Amino acid sequence: NVHLKDKNRQGVSMALNGGDTDFVDIFKTLKKVNYHKQFTLQMGRGILGDEVNEVKSQIEYFTKTWNCSV
Repeated sequence: NVHLKDKNRQGVSMALNGGDTDFVDIFKTLKKVNYHKQFTLQMGRGILGDEVNEVKSQIEYFTKTWNCSV
């Protein structure tokens, strides 16, 4: 299982693709090694009280951008 998280250079957790993690390189590498198993997405919470919308937004981003299914 692959665990993905995004942080900025100061080490603060960010929304996925909102920090400095190179997801393009990560997904190119996963494709190169023919990885087709599950991965876990860990993200910053976003705005307090709006966590459900943040999760939905991140799932939508990843499914569209990286052709992933949930």
